[in-house]
Amino acid sequence: MVVQIKLKKEEARQIIKLLRQSKEILYHDNDLLRYVDSAIYRISQHLLVSRGSLFPPQGFGSGSSGSIIGASSGSGNFSIKDLALIYAFGGGGGGGGGGGDLYGGVSYCGGNGGTGGAGGWALISIPAGSYSYSVGGGGAGGAGGAVGSNNANGGNGSNGGNTTITQSSTTIFSAGGGGGGGGGQSSILSSNGSNGSNGSGGINTFSSSVTILHDVVGTVGGTGAGAGGAGGAGGCGGSSGGSGSSGSNGFILIIYE
Repeated sequence: MVVQIKLKKEEARQIIKLLRQSKEILYHDNDLLRYVDSAIYRISQHLLVSRGSLFPPQGFGSGSSGSIIGASSGSGNFSIKDLALIYAFGGGGGGGGGGGDLYGGVSYCGGNGGTGGAGGWALISIPAGSYSYSVGGGGAGGAGGAVGSNNANGGNGSNGGNTTITQSSTTIFSAGGGGGGGGGQSSILSSNGSNGSNGSGGINTFSSSVTILHDVVGTVGGTGAGAGGAGGAGGCGGSSGGSGSSGSNGFILIIYE
């Protein structure tokens, strides 16, 4: 989903005034709008400390309006007259599937699937020009292992996708997707199966044209945009392992004139 907002200068100032008065973010029913609220807050906090106000901060020119693009999926294009601020998350990795009970009915369990890694996030600025963005999707969860078969190990979760900014077909910024969690191992005749490994956090990359304001490597799991999926539970007492959960999509918010 994509939301695009155009703000007059005075409207933007009022938003920042409200954000300065309280750390509470406006809560909406839609996840994307919550992400937009959070992103505006993080960006405004940086600018209020270092530059004074959001519209127009130094370098944004003297135009009478600005634009905001917020997206939790898909892709699009935008053109900048002066400067843009971008807040972005990579997609979260999927959780690994739980291992099955290989022998069925024996009192041992397959290992749990590993948790997916969260996408990396960054706050950057880029100069005037024409650009494209693409939001990384969350990785799929791994399948649970079957009972009493050679395929009793859980499947690995898929990696999350990168959230990118490109210019003339060259990627100038990438918020890295999180790694998929490892599948749990099946039980064996005399013991439980081993748990799957957790996925690694996403790592961001930048070209020389990008100004880096914050650069944060993803963690394991997490909540909200770019969160890694939970691993599936291992199967016990003759049951299959549970499937891993999918990772959350990445997110991008672009503020520009």
